[in-house]
Amino acid sequence: MDKDHQYVLCSTRTVFTGLIERMSGWEKDYCQNDILDYWDKNSWWDYEQGAYVTMKISDLGKGDVVAGCAYNVIGDNLHIKRLFTSTDYRKQGHAKDLLEHTWRHSFSLARFLRMYCDKDAIPFYEKLGFRFIDYNKHNYGYVFQPMLFRDMDFTLNHCKPYKMENLLDEQDRTFIKYDFI
Repeated sequence: MDKDHQYVLCSTRTVFTGLIERMSGWEKDYCQNDILDYWDKNSWWDYEQGAYVTMKISDLGKGDVVAGCAYNVIGDNLHIKRLFTSTDYRKQGHAKDLLEHTWRHSFSLARFLRMYCDKDAIPFYEKLGFRFIDYNKHNYGYVFQPMLFRDMDFTLNHCKPYKMENLLDEQDRTFIKYDFI
C-alpha cells in the first residue's frame, strides 16, 4: 500500500454498499448496476464462494474511491470479474496496483488467473504482460495466466519467452476449451 491510499476488502454486501453510498458519477452506477447486481444474481456474497471487491480509497480511506477490483476464487482459478479506475485517477497505475494486490491476496489459493475483458482493455493487459488467448462468443477477450510466483510482475516476465502451450498442461488446455463452448 502506498502512503496516500488504503485498500478496503469488501467480503460482505454491507461493506460494499456502504462504499457505494460514498461514490458519485459513473463509478457509483457501475458498482450498483454491474458489480452488485452480478454478485447478487450469482449469490456470490455467500461465504463459501469467496467473492471479494477490493477498493482503493484516497486520503488513507477517507476520500474518493480511486479504483476497484471484483474477483473470486473457484477451484484453483482466480477469476477477475471487474476492474475499474475512476475517471479522475486513470493512467496513474491504480488498476495495476489492484491487480497485483489481488494476485498476492489469492496466490495461496489459485494456480491461474482467468478473466474476460472488453476489447478496449486488451492493450492494457498485454502491456502488463498478460496473454490474450481469444474472444469468446460474447466478443470479450479472454486471458488465462499461470500464477507461478507470488509476484505478478516476476511471473509475467518469467512467462514472456514461453509459448502459452508450454506453460499449460493438457487439463489446463481442456479447461480453456470449455470457456469457448
